[in-house]
Amino acid sequence: MNNSDGEPSGSAVPTHASSENEDLSSQALPQLSGVECRFPGCRRMFGKVIGRSLHEKRAHPDWFDQLCKKEPVKARWNEEEHTLLARKEAELSVQGTRFMNQALAKIFSDRSLESIKSHRKSAQYRELVKKFVLEMESTAPSIPELPVEDRLGLTNYDQKIISHLKLLATPSTQDFRSAVLMDMCNSLERSAKQEIFERLTLYLLDTFPLRKIKKKLDIETPVDNNLSRRKMRRAEYARVQDLWKRNPTRCVHSLLKDHRLENPPQKEVMVPFWEKLLTETSESHPDGAQVQQVVSDLWAPVTEKEIRSSFPRATTAAGPDGITARLLRRIPIWVIERVLNIIMWCGKLPKHLRESTTTLIPKKSSPDSPADFRPITVSSVLVRVLHKILAKRMAAMVPLDMRQRSFRESDGCSENIFLLDVALRYHHAHNKPLYLASIDVAKAFDSVSHKTIAHTLQLYGAPTPLIDYIKNVYDTSVTRLRLPPEVGIEIGDLKINGAAFADDLLLFASTKSGMQTALDITSEFLGSCGMSINAAKSLTVALVPVPHEKKTIVDASLSFSCGGSKLPALKRTDQWKYLGIPFSPDGRVAANPSEQLAGTLRNLTSAPLKPQQRLFALRTVVLPGLHHVLALGAMRIGVLNKIDKMVRQAARKWLCLPSDTTVAYFHANVKDGGLGLPSMRWEIPRQRLARLNSLPLSAEARKTAPGRFLENEIAVAERRLMVDGSVLRTTESLRKRWAKKLYESVDGSALKESARTPQQHRWVCEGNRFLTGRDFINLCRMRINALPTRSRTSRGRTRDRRCRAGCHEPETLNHILQCCHRTHEARIRRHNAIASYVARGLRSKGYEVEEEPCIQTEEGLRKPDIIAKNGNDEAVVIDAQINSEQTDLNKTHQRKIDYYKKNNSLRDEIKKRYKTQTVVFETITLSSRGIWGPHSAQGLLNRKIIRKSELKVISTRVLIGGLNAFRIFNATTSMTWRRVGVG
Repeated sequence: MNNSDGEPSGSAVPTHASSENEDLSSQALPQLSGVECRFPGCRRMFGKVIGRSLHEKRAHPDWFDQLCKKEPVKARWNEEEHTLLARKEAELSVQGTRFMNQALAKIFSDRSLESIKSHRKSAQYRELVKKFVLEMESTAPSIPELPVEDRLGLTNYDQKIISHLKLLATPSTQDFRSAVLMDMCNSLERSAKQEIFERLTLYLLDTFPLRKIKKKLDIETPVDNNLSRRKMRRAEYARVQDLWKRNPTRCVHSLLKDHRLENPPQKEVMVPFWEKLLTETSESHPDGAQVQQVVSDLWAPVTEKEIRSSFPRATTAAGPDGITARLLRRIPIWVIERVLNIIMWCGKLPKHLRESTTTLIPKKSSPDSPADFRPITVSSVLVRVLHKILAKRMAAMVPLDMRQRSFRESDGCSENIFLLDVALRYHHAHNKPLYLASIDVAKAFDSVSHKTIAHTLQLYGAPTPLIDYIKNVYDTSVTRLRLPPEVGIEIGDLKINGAAFADDLLLFASTKSGMQTALDITSEFLGSCGMSINAAKSLTVALVPVPHEKKTIVDASLSFSCGGSKLPALKRTDQWKYLGIPFSPDGRVAANPSEQLAGTLRNLTSAPLKPQQRLFALRTVVLPGLHHVLALGAMRIGVLNKIDKMVRQAARKWLCLPSDTTVAYFHANVKDGGLGLPSMRWEIPRQRLARLNSLPLSAEARKTAPGRFLENEIAVAERRLMVDGSVLRTTESLRKRWAKKLYESVDGSALKESARTPQQHRWVCEGNRFLTGRDFINLCRMRINALPTRSRTSRGRTRDRRCRAGCHEPETLNHILQCCHRTHEARIRRHNAIASYVARGLRSKGYEVEEEPCIQTEEGLRKPDIIAKNGNDEAVVIDAQINSEQTDLNKTHQRKIDYYKKNNSLRDEIKKRYKTQTVVFETITLSSRGIWGPHSAQGLLNRKIIRKSELKVISTRVLIGGLNAFRIFNATTSMTWRRVGVG
């Protein structure tokens, strides 16, 4: 099944939504052991589904120790494990394996060595091993007595899977025990499903042994009164940097969120609550509805194309088997395809793949009861691939009710938000009655009836093998809203009576009786599915027109009941959140997250992070976290401008930039030479316009009241994006605008060639650790000409701008780095540093390299920086040069090549000396600001002299060399000798 981002959910999870958006095992939250969790159902695979997005807070790491102090005792061997162990021992015995206990312990790593030794002593187990040994040693393959269902023959679904496996190409390698896997595939027609199932389980355990997930590093600094404050800060810094190395995003979330739990519930309270909730079942299900025709393609063989499109993200959490998403991608597709098809042929998952890890996430900052937590379950990534494939098939082949706007390829979130806003504003403007109910389904994913799942699958034409599989694997909530057509409201010509986004339900009615009827029907239907309404978290709004006064009032005295409970009624001054957007009875409420952002920026400033890491956190975590509420909420330009100003102030402080640094440097894209901090003043209107335009609004619908409302919203967004008569609708157009502004500035004009070699500035945005914080600050200042020179600091003032070294030139950064006599030796070291770096790289690639060879030619002595010869009978002549910031880098690149290339005697001498037939010429051309010459970079990449990742390394080496020259300039007191004229 899929999570809120479309990823598949895992197996062995309780009846709640699951997500692998982040590595939940890092949160050190309590895991319920000894509780047999039911599996999640097909909440995102079909029909009218109830779900919720999961972006929750973390718990304090110490809570795990407080809640679950002891490891759970492994249960006794069940019959399935008993048979698997016996079959594996028989197989190892036939192969002549010694040290049987140790060999079995490696495969069954979840069992201790003593447990295996003890179990192997039983007489029943020994008899079973002998039976399997006799079968394996028999010359003719034994065909065990088949159960009744197998004696009747294979189903059409089984035959399709077998036929598909026969058409697959035979693997050309023996890796991943391909012979065993192929033999298993060839045995499907003549073997019982139970036998194949056992062989598949052993194959997976042998080929992909269970891995222990490493304990994630805690970012909390232990309190030790014996340590000084300085040592404690250093220890905290070391811990944070280690966590950053493992996962930067998780580190940022941990630093910015308050994940302490002051009074966590005790284990004696938590375990019984969740054990009861996750294990109790209900036999109820909604009656009626017509069964649709069976969609047989839902249980078709898995193809390679489906697998490739269903791989989980590389950053997703590993399941209990320890297989990460990155490791899964390294497994050949032919292995995964065969394994998944055999699983479908068997109709169930191996036992170790049915196991999951459930983590409890607090819903609020100070939870005090078990209900204040939400369980999140992570299963094997292999299972997620299969479930995502099934989910995609279900989404494509099974229709959804139009009122359910989640679980479909559309922007259902914005649709519902704008729909609610339209409904409230329209009824206020036209003085019409409106009765609204926002319904919260209590534990929607935890309490749905298993029978409801099977019943709904059958209604929508799911084939029997799929229903049987889901019965064994999933248990989640599924519902369909049935509201009578006479209940609802009218917005112009549009009539609506309900809207849903997962389990967030909205009911509309134009009369009191209609609203009560809708609530009664909803409550009855949810009850038939084993679910109930949480009255405390639900609400109602009653807009009542005042006769003859042309206005509406919010009547808080009107109350409605649902499931025997009275629902809270809102006043005009009350607010609530729907899908994360604040609303009042008048419509959307203007949000102002600037106060929250100010606190976040303070936390980032005080966090033990390098400045580049703070920028990474701001760019990838903090600012994207504001997009939803700003893009879909009531937006004010003043708030967006204030946010941009706060962001620039923080960046200036972190990077020690002067106050007159051009604004475009902060907001220009990294590949254009900027810092890549998005401007909310422009980014939010662009996102808003894109989401408005993505709504399914036909030309005819635009004439209706909601259509006209959305047309006005679109017009406002376009007006805010208007520049010189054109609307900046795309991120590319905004990027070009900021790049143009950057290059038009005095300090940013030297960066105009940046976009032609985008990889060179990757060091700015990666939050890298190979640069110290001080170097990163100074490199960013150097790129934008923010280092203190006489010309830079005397802007707007009447001061002497001449070079302090006695030169007759203005003291500019370019003069210091390229011309001044004080930095001559530093320039040479900068040049040699990049030439030596490339030479070392060529040697590591197998080139024969000679540095600075002296070659006498007819035109004089030539001394290129590098001559390298590879095995292709070709010599490469490479010369490095660092030019002034305003130089045309492509012209200087070509001029340097012509300098060597047009010297025929040089070419002949190189051929003779290096015994080669071909001589080619390349340059390493950069500016003093670390900007690559586009032709130079492309030539080196084409010849594979350097990799793309090395462009940023060489760029930073140029900048560091320039920074060293600047330091030498400021530390030196020597002056040039000035010749005095004689009269």
